[in-house]
Amino acid sequence: CPRRSAEQEDLSCYFQPLFSGCGPDDVSLERSTEVLEHIEDYKPPAEFEALGYFWWNSHLLNFIFAPNRKLAGLLRAVKSSLSFRNPIIGVHVRRGDSCKLKA
Repeated sequence: CPRRSAEQEDLSCYFQPLFSGCGPDDVSLERSTEVLEHIEDYKPPAEFEALGYFWWNSHLLNFIFAPNRKLAGLLRAVKSSLSFRNPIIGVHVRRGDSCKLKA
């Protein structure tokens, strides 16, 4: 991506547009859609509720932050150069008082 000012920076250099697969042929006038005014506490839709918040949020973020071809290629190259093998598990260790305050 070309260099831009801080006000013009965005993530389009790294991620696919949210609706890159949608076009006029993907729209149906026969099916009605429900407009959600407010989603309480980021709850998953009823059909996915049994899978839990983590599953829902993981899939939602995977969709929102889908890497574009350039970034996906770079990630594949880095994983290959580091000899990563699947599955890869990430661990986040929290430290400090904030853990005790939320418990």
